Amino acid sequence: MYYAAKAALLSKGLDLRKHSSAALKFQELFVVTGHVDAEYARYLSRARVARERSDYDPLAHASRDDAQKNLEIADTFIAKIKELLTS
Repeated sequence: MYYAAKAALLSKGLDLRKHSSAALKFQELFVVTGHVDAEYARYLSRARVARERSDYDPLAHASRDDAQKNLEIADTFIAKIKELLTS
């Protein structure tokens, strides 16, 4: 999802390297302007938190259901970015 958000930002001429910076700018350029619903910013934020948790807490537990839900959300997010980039 981070790289999909980066692709959207690159379409606006921005190449941000940090996840947090990319998430904030994504919200500013795409959510606040009404191009995508606020739920997409929440998806991106939750994905960042999950990535950080897995990076820094190797014993963090993720259930199969949580993983499946996250994959579905990622698919939805990526589809929305593809829609943005092709419209």
